[in-house]
Amino acid sequence: MKCLDINKILFYANLSKIAYNNYVDLEMDKKYIEYIIINNHEAVVIEFENEIVISIRGTELMSISDWLTDIKLFSLNNIVKKNRCNKFYDKNIKIHNGFFEGGLELFNKIIKSKILNDNINNKPVNLIGHSAGGAKARVIAYLFLKRKLFDFDINIITFGCPKVGNRNFNNILLFYCNVYHFTHKNDIVPNTPLFSYTHRNIIEYKLMNDIIIKNPSITDKTVSYFKSLFNFRFLGVKNHFIDEYIKSLNKYKNNGINIFI
Repeated sequence: MKCLDINKILFYANLSKIAYNNYVDLEMDKKYIEYIIINNHEAVVIEFENEIVISIRGTELMSISDWLTDIKLFSLNNIVKKNRCNKFYDKNIKIHNGFFEGGLELFNKIIKSKILNDNINNKPVNLIGHSAGGAKARVIAYLFLKRKLFDFDINIITFGCPKVGNRNFNNILLFYCNVYHFTHKNDIVPNTPLFSYTHRNIIEYKLMNDIIIKNPSITDKTVSYFKSLFNFRFLGVKNHFIDEYIKSLNKYKNNGINIFI
């Protein structure tokens, strides 16, 4: 997948929303659907004519367990030692503990998916998610790469994704996958956690009022960050909602704005 137009981005944003309500209400040429639930983690696997989409649910605002997952800030090294997951161990890789745990639980269910295991034509698999769903999508992509169980291409499309790992983690994803990272105005979540983790080397596409900024400058990011802190009680949170992403994408579509990546 070398480029995305505005219709495709909007399509994936709506699929990210689907993961929250477990109901596919879009008019789309889908073939099969599987719902995956493990503990408090959820995903939807959807097969289309030319692709398979795995949409991972993000943080529910009223879910205490979701927020507990989001604030587990220890590195992958600690979780690997704790669970003896030696096949995933890499001393150069650090991943947010909570996202790794959630991604690993989903991954162990997803690899048993009938849709994936029947994918004899190796359709590309697009891992998508909003908020923590995007973070788990990145982790699941990493686990696919480490286990080498399948031979399909992997794309990662995230909306409002927080920082997941260190630069080495990002570089592994970028070497093997196409990674599309969308943020929205002064959304505060992509700026968190503040320490140890980074989006470094991953291209950001910031959805602003009338334009889409590719790889905003450090100055733009700093101004956006402090605006999100200043407006935390309203805009910093409101701008994070997936409906706000969809609203802006629909505006671009209606105004004839397109994206070629």
